[in-house]
Amino acid sequence: MLNIDNYKNYIALHDERKQILERETAIKEEMATLEGALITELLDNDMSKLNVGNKLAYIAEDIKPIVKDKWAAINMLKDNGYEDYVSENYSWQQIKRLIKDILESEESLPMCFKDLIEYKSEAKLRVRKA
Repeated sequence: MLNIDNYKNYIALHDERKQILERETAIKEEMATLEGALITELLDNDMSKLNVGNKLAYIAEDIKPIVKDKWAAINMLKDNGYEDYVSENYSWQQIKRLIKDILESEESLPMCFKDLIEYKSEAKLRVRKA
């Protein structure tokens, strides 16, 4: 015999989950709309973070490497003293760390990176406990 109550409960949970996912999508869209304005506001006030209650809103830079030719990039990195960051089976995290390290001490990537490795930098507003 079928337990109809279990089916009703499952369908109710399914519908509730759908509503939650729709609400999550709306929240993400609203946050994305606010994010750019809030980042601009912080930067215009020479700030990178702000305590609000027991939370800290801060700007985090996300660097995404773009490697055009893996093997040429590996050889270029090895030839230019970056062998500690790379091997034949390097990961994106290693290249990301290398780019961050270089950009902390220089304003741009060295010329040897030209046409092989580029990056895209994107500012994101993050929140954590203060």
